[in-house]
Amino acid sequence: MINAPEILTWFESERDFYQGLEILSRYTSKFRLTSKLKKKGPSKNSHEKLTYELWKFTTLPEEVRYKEVDIKTSSAAPGTSSPQTSHTKQTKRDPKEIPQVIKDILTEYKDLYNKKTKAHKKLHEIPHDNLPGHMDQRRELAEQITEWSARMEILYPLKEDYFNNGIVPDTKEINGDNPDDSENKYKDLSDVKKVKKLNSFRTQLSKVKKAIIYKVDGPKKDELQKRINYYQEQITLLNSLVE
Repeated sequence: MINAPEILTWFESERDFYQGLEILSRYTSKFRLTSKLKKKGPSKNSHEKLTYELWKFTTLPEEVRYKEVDIKTSSAAPGTSSPQTSHTKQTKRDPKEIPQVIKDILTEYKDLYNKKTKAHKKLHEIPHDNLPGHMDQRRELAEQITEWSARMEILYPLKEDYFNNGIVPDTKEINGDNPDDSENKYKDLSDVKKVKKLNSFRTQLSKVKKAIIYKVDGPKKDELQKRINYYQEQITLLNSLVE
C-alpha cells in the first residue's frame, strides 16, 4: 500500500527506529532484511536503510529522507526489556534550502532506480531458454540496466557529498566530466570529511572497475573509463591533502 497513514506519520515524527521497523515488517516481503536490521539495532546505517525502505512505500520527495534524527528509540526492541539508545545523527539538510541542482540529481536518480526495478522485473519474466527472441530481450534489458547503473554511479556520490559534506557539484561532474577546481573545493574541508570523501571515491572506483569488465569497446565503455580516470585523480589529490 502506497502512502499508508502510519508510514507518513512516521516520517513526520521523530522516526523511532523500532517503530519504523515494526511498520516496515507489515508492508515488505523482505523478511531477511527486517531481521537483519533488527539484529543490528539502531545505528546510522541501519536507520538510513530503514528510512529508505519505508520511503519506497510513499510518493514523498527524496529529500525528506535527509532529516536530522537523533537515533534513539522510545520503544524497546522486540524481545528486550529496555530500549537501546545511540546518539549518532544523520546530516541535517532543510528541504527548502536544498539547491535545485541537488533536487534534479535526486529526481533523476529516483527515475533511474525505478527504471532498473521495472527492467529487472521484466528480465525475470522472460523464459530462461535459448530462443533467439528471448535472448535478444534479455541482452537488451541487461544493456539498459548496465547503462542506467553507470549513470547512477555518477550521481550517487554527488548527492551523498552534498548531504554528508555540503558539497554542491558543478555541471561538469554531473555530466561525467572532470571538474577543474577540485583542489579548491576540497581544501576547506576538515580532515575527517576529506577522509570520508577519499573512501567514497575508493568505493566508487571499485564498483566502476567491476562494471567495465563486462562492457565491449564503445561510448559506454569510454564513459566508464573516464570515470575511472576521474576517481583515480581525485584519490591521488585527496591523498596529498590528508597526508
